[in-house]
Amino acid sequence: MITFFRAILPEVLRRHTISKPEINGYVYAEKLQGCTSSYLFPSTPDKNLQVSVIVPVKDEELYLIYTLNALRNQVDDAGKPFPFNLYEVLLLINNSTDASFQIAKAYQQKHPFFQLHIADITLQKKAAHIGTVRRLLMDESYRRLQLNNPNGIIASTDGDTEVDTKWLCNTIKEINKGNDVVGGRIISKPITKNVRRYYLQDVTYRYLAKKLETKINPCTHDPWPSHFQCYGASMAVQCSVYKKAGGLPAIPFLEDAAFCSASYRIDAKIRCSPDVKVYTSSRRSNRVHVGFAAHLKYLENMRKEDEQQYVEAPEILKIKFINKQRLKNYWDSRDVHVIDKTALSIIAKPLCIPARWLFKRFNKASFFGELWEETESRTYKSRKWRKMNQHILITDAIQQLRGYFSN
Repeated sequence: MITFFRAILPEVLRRHTISKPEINGYVYAEKLQGCTSSYLFPSTPDKNLQVSVIVPVKDEELYLIYTLNALRNQVDDAGKPFPFNLYEVLLLINNSTDASFQIAKAYQQKHPFFQLHIADITLQKKAAHIGTVRRLLMDESYRRLQLNNPNGIIASTDGDTEVDTKWLCNTIKEINKGNDVVGGRIISKPITKNVRRYYLQDVTYRYLAKKLETKINPCTHDPWPSHFQCYGASMAVQCSVYKKAGGLPAIPFLEDAAFCSASYRIDAKIRCSPDVKVYTSSRRSNRVHVGFAAHLKYLENMRKEDEQQYVEAPEILKIKFINKQRLKNYWDSRDVHVIDKTALSIIAKPLCIPARWLFKRFNKASFFGELWEETESRTYKSRKWRKMNQHILITDAIQQLRGYFSN
């Protein structure tokens, strides 16, 4: 599944992106879906606002109260209530057929000091998807923060998710360390036995693969312990980086992964913090074609068919991570040393790509993240790499990775 997102994302972006407008204070809603109002949330934000939290909602009457309670009951490091004037919650309900709006309005009236702002819209069919909704929300958060705090934080979660009590506090701490984007650990609520084993194997493999990369390719802003998640259920970004990355792509699914990739391409400092945590539902009713619920459904179908999971072998991961580190070292020293084709051929050969192509991209790229993304994509398109990269059973891969760390 690690390679699945990487393989499908470029095609999703090519086929489904409605537009990629420049962010200039605010991208008006009508550019994406035909809203008639200028602002979804016209009220004036608190002058002390530091974090604007966005929550997309569609038919979430079973979970919404828990989501809102978790956001309202935030605490600081000392366990004291997190001040309501420092954060707000923007709730955008779209195309709902249940009582989500009524529940949200009643909650707003019951807790008047909690800065909950609600909008209820009906999107046209073509744009009625999570990418449009999350884009609208994040653009609104950006606009509101620009009024008093241009360095503010846009934080994202979901309508079926409960954030940890120190979610805000720990997110702000990670940003204050100099990070640009913070991905929180997304913990699934209890999963039924028929899919639990497959899910745990999948998470364990991804976790160990990230640990392997951290060991081979240490990252000062994302040190171990870390994790592999940076998705909409728990994702935060500084306003300046949101603008620099071009905003969140309005695509039907994988919009969060696409934004994370866009941030990586501009060398944003992305921290996958184990201290920032959320707890999400384990439902398998698909709201999008590709997402957590769809992933659980996929694993459940594998179990029903008694299929096995196959993943990249640790030796293949090591080849990528080692050569990524080599390329980064060359990139960092490019202003001091002349990097020629001969030097880059040492990297190109194990990655099964032409040294000539790598040399050209090395000199054209503006950011290392951009260079590595193109390099990795070219590697995966190589026949020689595909022939060499024979996937192995996930259980074997996990055993090999654990053995590597025990030595």
